[in-house]
Amino acid sequence: MDKKMYPISIERFAAYLDGNLDSKDMRDVFIQIHGDDVLQQIAEQNVAVDKDMNNAFYESRNEISLDDIEIPQIVSEGSDINMLDEFYHEKGAENMSLGQLTADDIQQKYPDTCAIKSQQIILESNDIEVSEDELVAESIENGWYAPGQGGTSPVDVGNLLENHGMTVSRFIHASIDDIAAALAQGRHVIVGVDSGELWNSGTWETFEDFLNSSGADHALIVSGIQVNPLTAEREVVLTDPGTGEVAHTYTIDQFLDAWGDSDNFMVIANI
Repeated sequence: MDKKMYPISIERFAAYLDGNLDSKDMRDVFIQIHGDDVLQQIAEQNVAVDKDMNNAFYESRNEISLDDIEIPQIVSEGSDINMLDEFYHEKGAENMSLGQLTADDIQQKYPDTCAIKSQQIILESNDIEVSEDELVAESIENGWYAPGQGGTSPVDVGNLLENHGMTVSRFIHASIDDIAAALAQGRHVIVGVDSGELWNSGTWETFEDFLNSSGADHALIVSGIQVNPLTAEREVVLTDPGTGEVAHTYTIDQFLDAWGDSDNFMVIANI
């Protein structure tokens, strides 16, 4: 690419493709790219390559498949009443063991330890006393985490829980009802999301979805699903180590947008 021919330097364009610019610069480059057919084609090809690599990676890990693992259902066939909807309306699907936590208990200490902190929160809620720093050291020792290298790979989320005696199942292409069923059974649920869809949802995130260049960059806990009594719409309650929020409520659509960027990846855990 000839630098003199384009308003974007090679270095800036590469940083955009890697997602290493701040939100304003990402938006500015996006606008410049979509004013140039060649740059737009290169960006779209880069997204296609990334998707192919991610698909190949997941396909090589057979245990992460809803086709191989059946999630127990709480909806009985042949009934006139949808038990799942009834559960939502009467009490909500939630994990009560997180109810006594505070923001200090939730906030992750390091920028890329969201998955580690999510697992630490779950362990602590089950009376398994272990600190975030101890789990960071454990993850480094086992090759599940390298500081500053993008956090924990999805296939390794849950390893710490297993190491401390919990049973873990991993899924992609899950549904919101799969999450609700797990919560209704008292299990813990960690999901992968695009944090921007939750924290900074707006025009730029819409641009990302249009370009198909978004991706999951954060792990957190789904602590509840409930029905808003005013709107009768389902809402998702998240316990977020990135923000320190114990129970932040999102609309179902906003959550699904964020979760979909991880191919609806989730980890279910219980003692």
